[in-house]
Amino acid sequence: MRILLVGSGNRAKAYATFLKDEITYVSDVDCEKSKMLIKEYSLINAVSIQDYKTCGDVDAIIIAVPDYVHEEVIDWAFGENVPILLEKPVAVTGESLERIHKKGAASENGIILGFTLRYTFMYKKILELLKKNAIGEIISVEAAETLDPVHAAKFFRRWHRFSENSGGLLNTKCSHDMDMINQIIPGRPRYISSFGSNKIFNAGKGEDKCTEDCIEYSTCRFVDMNVYKYSSADTLICPYNVSSDIVDHQVVAMEFDSGTTAVFTVSMHSDKGDRHVHIHGTTGSIKASFHNQKVFLLKTGEKNLIFEPESTSGSHGGGDEVLCREFLKCIKLASSENQLEDGITASAMALAADESRKSGKVVDMTLFADYMYNKK
Repeated sequence: MRILLVGSGNRAKAYATFLKDEITYVSDVDCEKSKMLIKEYSLINAVSIQDYKTCGDVDAIIIAVPDYVHEEVIDWAFGENVPILLEKPVAVTGESLERIHKKGAASENGIILGFTLRYTFMYKKILELLKKNAIGEIISVEAAETLDPVHAAKFFRRWHRFSENSGGLLNTKCSHDMDMINQIIPGRPRYISSFGSNKIFNAGKGEDKCTEDCIEYSTCRFVDMNVYKYSSADTLICPYNVSSDIVDHQVVAMEFDSGTTAVFTVSMHSDKGDRHVHIHGTTGSIKASFHNQKVFLLKTGEKNLIFEPESTSGSHGGGDEVLCREFLKCIKLASSENQLEDGITASAMALAADESRKSGKVVDMTLFADYMYNKK
């Protein structure tokens, strides 16, 4: 099996870990970085190339480049007629989503999205329970993601801090949360409204660089002592004083055409990273927390049921490993489901939320995402 891995940054590490024997080429404009990945992860069958277009025949392509390069690479990859694994988010603008949708919607080779949450015990169990109608008709959903301080600051220490590169915090960080809400709730998102801002990371609270020269250094929650080999994060950047246009907290309210409502909150100022979800139905509710992946089925007058995994180890709660296994199946079959439309919907929801946040108006998703629903 011959897999081309385009990109050798932070997300490429997961694929190097679980697909190491199948990766034949690692492409990066920085050849030293791709060579380092090959060496450190013992990709004994792989060679480093600078231009992904020179790889020759391959059986599959993984796209793990920065968000703003996704369209350029997948546009080429569509022409190779092989299964594709595209990291989230699909793209960073509505226009880019439209172009990708037109070219890839009919792909028969399989397009898997890097929505690792789909492959975790927690969300697989939730969807299994909902499929069995365990809580009746879904009335509303509450979901949230919290980032620990060091993780949060990384978004201000790399290219993600500019929305032209990432599509905004909600798109680059939480598009797979949008995807899970869309998987949980029947129908399509109809109206979206959102509020948020950059409340904390404003200039004037630190020095030009994050060093011991800063009087806040010893008490600052955002000091990052880690060494990153593959991430573009620069730990010397002070998240307070760097130029950026993304938010550090945001809340999104959604109504679906089924009448079900949902609310999602992302915050960069929590003591630890986690995800929470609470699904309310006509006959009960489901609650879950990502840090231990326990799923609670709560029904009035009945004993609560608790479902928990044997292990929660592994990157993204074990989701990366399962995602890679699913992609291998896709390659062996030479086709699989086309998840592209789901990925475009998730990014469209995130972009619509930012449109609402900036304009102060409710966004009509049936107009905002016409390219998705073929109504043009």
